Amino acid sequence: MTAELAVAIVALVAALLPLLAGVQAVLVGARAQEGARAVAREIARGEDGAAAIEHVAASLPGGEVSVESGGRDAVVAVRVMVPLPFGAGYEIVRSASVALEPS
Repeated sequence: MTAELAVAIVALVAALLPLLAGVQAVLVGARAQEGARAVAREIARGEDGAAAIEHVAASLPGGEVSVESGGRDAVVAVRVMVPLPFGAGYEIVRSASVALEPS
């Protein structure tokens, strides 16, 4: 009876790890997308966006925010490295673009 319970617990943990990693990826991706949108809104208003960039980078551990503007558009990209169990990890990239007002 004890051996069967031990195998069942190991199987349950092995089944839950990918599920939890997937949930974490969805949550981090949503936060990264909202952060990209927030920075894009600041830039669309004609503000510098530095405070929003710092806030987004601080709210996502290991997150990087980059802004590329060329001509009439600006693209904000948020990159976050999501750690997985056993030292593995993957990168999530979310972006938002905004049309710049002519000055």
